[in-house]
Amino acid sequence: NIFQPLGMSLVGVEVPELLESDYAQGYQGNGEPAKRVNLAAREASGSIKASANDMFRFLRAAVGLPDTPQTILSAMHLTQTPFVQLPTFEQGLG
Repeated sequence: NIFQPLGMSLVGVEVPELLESDYAQGYQGNGEPAKRVNLAAREASGSIKASANDMFRFLRAAVGLPDTPQTILSAMHLTQTPFVQLPTFEQGLG
């Protein structure tokens, strides 16, 4: 519903063995490599992996650039719309 209309192809929850060498390594505050975490039970909240090019396509849609398909633009707008407003913060779907 999102990836295909935006032309995103190298996206998934698992990093294929063929692309492991391209997978970015994070680091802890002490400079040691951070353990890679897979949030398989919560794919939408951090487990989706994408190439830099595909992330660029997603971010173009998130800011609503002109070539964004209308269905994607509407969904992106909803994720950025506050639904709960409290004195110190707002919370939306995204």
